Amino acid sequence: MRFQVRKTDQGYGVWDTAVNELCSGWDLTEAEANEQAHDRDVLYDRFNPRRPEDVRHVTPPKRVDVHKWVTGGALDVWVRENGEWYGRVRDKTGRLSWRHARELRPTHPDEEPSF
Repeated sequence: MRFQVRKTDQGYGVWDTAVNELCSGWDLTEAEANEQAHDRDVLYDRFNPRRPEDVRHVTPPKRVDVHKWVTGGALDVWVRENGEWYGRVRDKTGRLSWRHARELRPTHPDEEPSF
């Protein structure tokens, strides 16, 4: 994805790899920077604003398992990047990550995690 979390002596910031510059302050916590980077990735692809047909919000978020079928967290949005779909998953600690569609499956109802 386009936006990355970078660390400095002052804290964390969000780096835009398309224009190679900071797009936030450097004084964020790691969690804040991670959240902002993922939110920006929903809005922008590698070079432009995402087209509406390339974003699908999941409301309410759905519980999913990830590759090797361990509890992953809550899926809240899909984005299409280079013709492939990726889901944004929030784990039980609140950390967000992007997962390729083939790495995700719905959590079995009997395995419902307690987040």
